[in-house]
Amino acid sequence: MNAMSVHGLIRMTGNPRMAFDSYRRFVQSFAEVVGNAPRERFDKLIAQMIGAEGVANEAELDSEALERLTDQFLDLAARLGHSPPEDPMDQIAEAAQAVYKSWESLRAREYRRLNGLEGLKGTAVTVEAMVFGNSGGDSGAGVAFSRDPATGVKQLYVDFLVDAQGEDVVSGRRSPTDATTLARRMPKVARELEEHARALETACRDVQDIEFTVERGRLYLLQTRSAKRTPFAAVKIAVDLVREGVIDRQEALARLANVDLDAIHVSRFAEPAEPVAKALIASPGVACGKVCLASEQAKHAAARGDPVILVRRDTSTADVAGFAVAQGILTAVGGRTAHAAVVAREMGKVCLVGCRALKIEGPNIATIDGMPLSEGDWIALDGATGEISLGQRRILSEELREASIIRQWRADSIGAGGSAWRLMASP
Repeated sequence: MNAMSVHGLIRMTGNPRMAFDSYRRFVQSFAEVVGNAPRERFDKLIAQMIGAEGVANEAELDSEALERLTDQFLDLAARLGHSPPEDPMDQIAEAAQAVYKSWESLRAREYRRLNGLEGLKGTAVTVEAMVFGNSGGDSGAGVAFSRDPATGVKQLYVDFLVDAQGEDVVSGRRSPTDATTLARRMPKVARELEEHARALETACRDVQDIEFTVERGRLYLLQTRSAKRTPFAAVKIAVDLVREGVIDRQEALARLANVDLDAIHVSRFAEPAEPVAKALIASPGVACGKVCLASEQAKHAAARGDPVILVRRDTSTADVAGFAVAQGILTAVGGRTAHAAVVAREMGKVCLVGCRALKIEGPNIATIDGMPLSEGDWIALDGATGEISLGQRRILSEELREASIIRQWRADSIGAGGSAWRLMASP
């Protein structure tokens, strides 16, 4: 996008709000991704514009306000030395180079280390045509899972934002709605999404993580991939797919080769407690630990042997090191398919998101339901109910029923020809 194409987009669509919303998003994302500009500088300008216009959030800014905000973004990007070039091909070339360079970022290296992926060769770039989920009330963006990636239950699992782009959903900056709301607001789109999710799961023979955009009532599928899931869900899904005839036992065992069945339990708190707040359940289980408001503090606390709950307004991929040492994650905003939720599920961490009662006032200042929440305070997260309580609580655990089924399948496989199974399961 540039100063010329934004006006072409207005003429083509008759929607100046969408055009300037897209332009300001492009300027910010280009400066952040290509130039490593700090997100906070742009967020501050957004907050100032929201305050000046007297609206609740950026989704309520009109086209004139967004045009002024775009000019402010362009000025800031230029002062930071990260203004996008005017030529579209230069924009694509610089964006592609940024993707390649991201492979060696600290967070990317940490993620590969945590997941045993150091041997991979590199990343890739895809250039796609654009569809606009920010085209009005009949548009939006979302992420759908063909089954619940937290529990393994066979039901469509959706996070969706009206009049939004995909980054709004996965960044965790806004709190999306669910499949029920999508079905009520856009019933035709919801039916199509359900049908496509089932077809993709059948074709790919695994649970799918699908990113989609709705532009003026038309559904577009952007990408699909095998879904990251909790170890708990991985076991249940593997057993269910065998029962449904999608995969056989041998393939189920291969998929679970690196899953520690001894670590998979159904957990609950030993005694009830009065909740102080509720949040969306992104990853199930229960966790209790000491509050840490930043990933660095979480790493230091864990090194001392303290159980940790990472408490953040929202999270980014830069927080992966904090996730690794935490028993649980709690965020003030964001949805179940935000970056934080996806990574937490894969790591098997309890994760609650979108807690409206949680306010992060500064680097070391937080409140929950109006009460101060300080570093080192004990807090408990219930991933079955979404409830949050204060104080230390005991946890009881019992084995997942499907885990015992996998144990038996492993024993039968070894009895039938253990050497073949061990070869197949080796990383």
